[in-house]
Amino acid sequence: MPSGDMPDTPSPKRSGEWLLDRLPPKIRAELSPEAAAAIADAASRSVESHPVDIRLSLPLPFRRFYLAVLAGGERRSPQRIDAESRRRRLVRAANVVFLIALLVMFYAGYRLVTLLINAVML
Repeated sequence: MPSGDMPDTPSPKRSGEWLLDRLPPKIRAELSPEAAAAIADAASRSVESHPVDIRLSLPLPFRRFYLAVLAGGERRSPQRIDAESRRRRLVRAANVVFLIALLVMFYAGYRLVTLLINAVML
């Protein structure tokens, strides 16, 4: 596993250890055992499962992309939702291009299915 990656399966010892491994050695050495344990505990709680958790890796000819769809009950506070909505704007060029491509793919799939159904019924 490359340095800094999250493990596929959580360690029985502490599943938040992956975050501590990403810290520069000098900073990690300065943490007290209590601080390191608190950081690892917070990191392990932030990776809780979602009822809908779809993660795909898309190998394209020019680059590899990933797609993640997570859904579930909202547990964030209204203040956190507001702060994150300002930081992560929905209307970005990449989001618009992605949504247009998604619509084109759905439309093409719909047209293909209707063409196949019409061909079978003739």
